[in-house]
Amino acid sequence: PWDKIENTVTQIVASVKKNGAIHPAVHSFGIGNELDLNQSGETSATLIPKAVRVAKLLHKLAPDHYMTVPVSNADEKKFYAMLRDQLPPDLYQNRFYNSVQTFKLKNGDDLKNNILQAYDNLNLGVPLVITELGTNNIGIGSVDAKVNAVLGQASAVREYMDANPQSLVKGFSIFEWQNSNWKRNGGPDNTESTFGIHAYGPVLCQSKTGVFGMWNAKDSYWVSFHDDVAYDVDALVPLTSADHPEGLLKALSPYFK
Repeated sequence: PWDKIENTVTQIVASVKKNGAIHPAVHSFGIGNELDLNQSGETSATLIPKAVRVAKLLHKLAPDHYMTVPVSNADEKKFYAMLRDQLPPDLYQNRFYNSVQTFKLKNGDDLKNNILQAYDNLNLGVPLVITELGTNNIGIGSVDAKVNAVLGQASAVREYMDANPQSLVKGFSIFEWQNSNWKRNGGPDNTESTFGIHAYGPVLCQSKTGVFGMWNAKDSYWVSFHDDVAYDVDALVPLTSADHPEGLLKALSPYFK
């Protein structure tokens, strides 16, 4: 509810505080997810300014912490520039980093040339973190191929950073697991369930969501999102492949250093 956004952002910051201070494990705040793409009937023309508004609020509440606005790689350079132009200069230069989410692969130097080196060529003066690196097994053909592709991506970023110590590319992250298990549609697997370093295992039990809704203060009515819905609680198991029976997490460990 945008008429109450100050309260919402204050609650978010308060939720990570202990004894009045932000927990030391919190490095930065991510604002939105791929707001460069159309979402909920809005385009980037309105979504990016909203993200900037949230960034300003966060900066007042957590002036020592970093923030970022993750974008897709559909037209990332345009949005790097848009964020630079719209954010307050002091915030941008001292407490902001760009972030991109990409499925680009090591093959043919696609990831190196079009994400990593391309970012350094822009000379924006702020870091870049890849906040979503990976691919999916259906698009790439199999879980085995997916594991190899992700290892290739991780090695490409690490090799680039090691070869270019002055690079503004500062790291990458990979999903621990993907929680969109409803996209399986009752099946054992899909693009989501093996997206991260863990896959879904057996159903452990069932739980219930509780009734979920939100009061719309602007128009004074209750918006109901769902009733008390039962859902399966799945075990998480290491994602393995024929080449990496030890699991993707262990196979990735040389690149997380």
